[in-house]
Amino acid sequence: MKKDSQIKAIKSSKELILVAEIDRKVIGYIWGYIEEVIKYKIGKIQELIVTFKERGKGIGTRLITEMLNFFKKNKCIISEIEVFVDNLPALKTYEKIGFRKREYKMQLKLDNRKFSPFV
Repeated sequence: MKKDSQIKAIKSSKELILVAEIDRKVIGYIWGYIEEVIKYKIGKIQELIVTFKERGKGIGTRLITEMLNFFKKNKCIISEIEVFVDNLPALKTYEKIGFRKREYKMQLKLDNRKFSPFV
């Protein structure tokens, strides 16, 4: 479950969850972790959420910047983030920070059941 994964992340030195607040109300959060591949460390941003009302105010950029600092401190050589192809505001933000498109993840729906998160 997602909640169990987040509780595990809070206790891990290889994972970080940061929360943005205004007047003690959560307006955004980021969750990242460090993955070791062969002898290299890769900083992966698992999730970034900013409330709709607060988007466009630099909160996502600030959260990403803090996460990248965590990755650099832990000697990661690159950082990765996945984003839906039609999420143009997020793509623009990530590219402004310096992320570049490197590969595509493609999916094919194999049955008629509704499964909106991916198709």
